[in-house]
Amino acid sequence: MVQIAAMLTAALMFVAAMATADAAGLRAEAVIEGEHVRLGDLFEDLPPARAEIVIARAPSYGRAVTLQADWVRRVARAYSVDYRPDRRGETIVLRRAGKLVPEAAVEAALMAALEDRLPEGRIRLTRDGAAAALYVPDRTEASVAVATFRFEPVTGQFSAELVAPAAGDPVSRATVGGQAEAIVDIPVPARRLRAGEVIATADLAWIELPARQIRTDIAMAEDELLGMSPRRTLAPERPVRLSEIRPPVIVARGASVRMRFVSGPLVITAIGRALQDGADGEIIRVVNIDSSRTIEAVVSGPDTVTALTGSAAAVARSVQEANP
Repeated sequence: MVQIAAMLTAALMFVAAMATADAAGLRAEAVIEGEHVRLGDLFEDLPPARAEIVIARAPSYGRAVTLQADWVRRVARAYSVDYRPDRRGETIVLRRAGKLVPEAAVEAALMAALEDRLPEGRIRLTRDGAAAALYVPDRTEASVAVATFRFEPVTGQFSAELVAPAAGDPVSRATVGGQAEAIVDIPVPARRLRAGEVIATADLAWIELPARQIRTDIAMAEDELLGMSPRRTLAPERPVRLSEIRPPVIVARGASVRMRFVSGPLVITAIGRALQDGADGEIIRVVNIDSSRTIEAVVSGPDTVTALTGSAAAVARSVQEANP
């Protein structure tokens, strides 16, 4: 009887020792380094062999999950862990070690995918929704690549599947979308420019426009505007059509002009009145003051015109009539 009592006492002490050995407290937070969550990531004071038991897959890199009290209790029962919650609703946060791929790297990857699709101007990118939130292991380069890319040229809408890291097996994926368009800087009047003014650098400003909105007859370079004159008033900050500008007027309508007829070494001159404004090299109509005859002439200098070949006889007759 004494032996039986002694044996029962020893057995009870062994069970109590085993229960005490497996008694464990719940961690408040755990950082997971590998691919799996182990029993020791949840509970403290477990024997080493039991702490290494795999119980679940780890969250994605850089992600965190909160395990609720009911889930923790089910795990404890399943693996015979003597877990006694310190308080009602006790939870644990599991966080997978990892670093975030910078948004600058994501933007650069998307820009590279768009370069061939939007070759003109620079690219303006507008993303839909939140950031990509791609994570990689701490010891891996925080890089990203575009796995698939779809782009609609008419609307500028795009969608892309991103993977990280850029080289090797991806550990993180994300789908992003938005709109992309080519942007061009064009010169425009900085103020209201009136007809006849000569455009200078100080008269110009620059604006951004989507390349798809640019017409073929729009002035795209500053050199196309400098030294030119508006044919009519130009509004500020509005694209200028090439048809709206001209070289500066050097012969004004109604002004007296010197008419020249050149035939080899012979130069005949007369006085006329311009019937139209004229810039250097433009053809205008001019009336001879003495004969009242109208000819077409090329503006060849300030208040000077040179008769066209077809009008040479008319100029000669006008001069002869004026100087008998």
